[in-house]
Amino acid sequence: MICSWEHCKQKWFVVEHGYLNALGFRRSIHSSPSSESVPSSQLSGGVAMASVKLASALLLLFVATASAQTTQTPFNVTTLLDGFPDFSLLNQLLTATKVADEINSRDSLTILAVTNDVISAFQNANPNADVSDVIRYHVLLQFLGLDELKALDASNYTSVTTLLQTTGRVPGNEGFLNIFNLPSGVLFGPTVAGSTSNATLITNITRVSFDISILQVDHILVPTTFGKAEPTAPPPPAAPVAPASEPTTPSSEPAPVAPASEVAPASEPATPVPATGEPVPAAVPPPSKSPTKAPAKAPSSAKAPAPATKGSSGASIVTGGVIAVFASFVAVLFM
Repeated sequence: MICSWEHCKQKWFVVEHGYLNALGFRRSIHSSPSSESVPSSQLSGGVAMASVKLASALLLLFVATASAQTTQTPFNVTTLLDGFPDFSLLNQLLTATKVADEINSRDSLTILAVTNDVISAFQNANPNADVSDVIRYHVLLQFLGLDELKALDASNYTSVTTLLQTTGRVPGNEGFLNIFNLPSGVLFGPTVAGSTSNATLITNITRVSFDISILQVDHILVPTTFGKAEPTAPPPPAAPVAPASEPTTPSSEPAPVAPASEVAPASEPATPVPATGEPVPAAVPPPSKSPTKAPAKAPSSAKAPAPATKGSSGASIVTGGVIAVFASFVAVLFM
């Protein structure tokens, strides 16, 4: 039966109106849908608001679910070991060393566990020893169940990182373990050549698929750094202490004077030497500032005339006159 347009429109109104009422939009519906006229703009606005509310509710639900999944760990290692009394000492050490917190914060792990008697023998041989790194050495950062171990390459060994490697307290790759899938069984051993600390797989204890696998081994694996003190940085050298200054006392002895021979003479200007080999004239001293010049001294070889006295000057005049008269008289006689 094909309904008319008016009939189909009334049915659509009833269905849509009921959907809005379910989401919180209260509207009274009369017995006849045609008795109430609803504007199409109001109807479209209500549908849009209902869709927004529904999307917000779904988003909040998704966020709450994701948050719950990230805050909750899929396992608790101590809870898993509570059901196995033969491993109670290991469980106690996991709690005391807080290694259990490190394990529970991770996933995809494998724990190599030993029984109480093995741990007791190790503690008796190493009293008061810190075994936290020994326990970390037995935590493999990879999920390995019995099936995964049997599927390993039998022609070579497989190296797996342990929780000890993440501490940064071991040199090189000594925080790794080698796994040998041998025909006689699965063997775990350190990566250090010549080490005799090996353990053989016995059986599976428990597992949470792809999150944690707890396997039993027969011996404790000892890392090479066990029992060795961590290197400490040498203390800084002490600052040098300056010697106490002694008061200086004035000396009564005079300061030594350099001998005259060690005193350098004042430099004098060099006198040029003529090329002709003539004697070098004495250096002319600079002119004096006084206007008069002192007369030069006579050479020592010339004799200076004796100064004349007043009496001798008169006699010499008379003698000269007499000689002149006599010479004139002689001249007249011989003319």
